[in-house]
Amino acid sequence: VIGFALGLVAVSNGMPSVLVDREEVLRTTALAALAEVAVSDARDEVAADVRGSLLEDLRARRADPAQTVARAARLGCDLSSGAVALVAEVTSARPRHASALITGEHSGAIAEPLTTEVAGAERTRIYALLPARGPDAPAARTLASAKAIAERLRPHGPAAFSSFCADPAELDRAIAEAELMLDVISRDERVADQLTAQIGNG
Repeated sequence: VIGFALGLVAVSNGMPSVLVDREEVLRTTALAALAEVAVSDARDEVAADVRGSLLEDLRARRADPAQTVARAARLGCDLSSGAVALVAEVTSARPRHASALITGEHSGAIAEPLTTEVAGAERTRIYALLPARGPDAPAARTLASAKAIAERLRPHGPAAFSSFCADPAELDRAIAEAELMLDVISRDERVADQLTAQIGNG
């Protein structure tokens, strides 16, 4: 059940009674609502495909540097001043919730769950780009945001992020750096405790 279309009749509101086919009005209202839901779902699906293809291209190092900023801009993500890449291993059953947490915490971020092969097994990882924050000390601000998000993601699994990448043409390297750090901290909790504070410093 998506919802209900309800017609509430006032017993007396001082207005004259109007003859109207209430069932037809409700049916039309329900159809209009369903059409809007379908349009919204289709729009979300297209946006997810665009996010996924951009992040997958960067991950595979086949993204055109000249097009990366433009592709991200269409998704509301401004990479022109640089960004931090973040990768999280999702061990919970809620990868979409984890993606929404990232975009909710960092304005303009793009995040998408991608299925990737790790050590011969398929796993779901969240890949994200966190655009530069603020005109003053953007690197420090963006890294602080990435660190806070990684902490918030812990209930869903380990997360790591890259150092600040000022050149959008090198975002594929930033994603590779975040993947490497995630692989390292995922191996041993003691190593993770020692390295977590150093993630993002290159």
